[in-house]
Amino acid sequence: MTAALTLVSTLGLVGHASASPDWADLSVPADAGDGREWVVDEQFSVDFNQEDKAAALGTGWVDRYINGWRGPGRGHFSSEHSRVKDGKLELVSRWDGPDKMKLGVASTTAALTHPVFVEARMKVSASVLSSNFWLLSEDDVQELDVVECYGTQDDAGNPGEAGANYHIFERDADTNDVIKDHGHQPEHFAPDGGGAWRDGFHRFGAYWKDAWTVEFYYDGKLVRTLTKDDINDPEGRGMDRPMRMILDLEDHSWRVKQGITPSKESLDDPETNRMWVDWVRVCRPR
Repeated sequence: MTAALTLVSTLGLVGHASASPDWADLSVPADAGDGREWVVDEQFSVDFNQEDKAAALGTGWVDRYINGWRGPGRGHFSSEHSRVKDGKLELVSRWDGPDKMKLGVASTTAALTHPVFVEARMKVSASVLSSNFWLLSEDDVQELDVVECYGTQDDAGNPGEAGANYHIFERDADTNDVIKDHGHQPEHFAPDGGGAWRDGFHRFGAYWKDAWTVEFYYDGKLVRTLTKDDINDPEGRGMDRPMRMILDLEDHSWRVKQGITPSKESLDDPETNRMWVDWVRVCRPR
């Protein structure tokens, strides 16, 4: 069952999306519940149809990471490596020396909490980098990965599958290093009809219904559901912390150790060195 959309400013927030955003005719694939409808949160819903990046990001998004973390592997997040062009947000990866690359990133200015449906229409990078749409709590403890996708899985050029997952971390109080990850292994999915995710734009969404229920939707189809039996939380709280949304490219450290990391040529090639985001919408059941 799907529910119709109502385009209004929620919670007193001032929206900036266009009068008819790109996703306006797409119903939310998740069920809002009996007698309820999906209401768009205009602060965080963006369609990038403005020429200026700051105007396109609006009040809900910024072109940087949520804290001082520079990024995984050889990657360093950079505000200079994102731009808005032709109604899309482009996050770019560029060579910056033998042991360093610059990576585009965008994140929300405030945290969200359940119940909320989030969805992005993206085209993942064709490189071995991971293209990501995810949520992270301010204390770096809880994480929801709406999608992590390697456009190219390995140096042989095999296409990567898209993964949906969660993490609950125990971290060192002094260094913030991960001591233990209580999350499951991700479940991976290929596009319906074959092909590769890198070949076109796709929708990746999640309905964070409550602390113990998360539904993941790819191209409007339910692909995975997390319930209390699936979520391993040593504190018994579930996914209860407010989280900020993040869009980014990452050079995952464990893949770097295996020698799977972009070449200078890949990072110089505009066909492989970026991911595109057409729009992001955030909806709440009312």
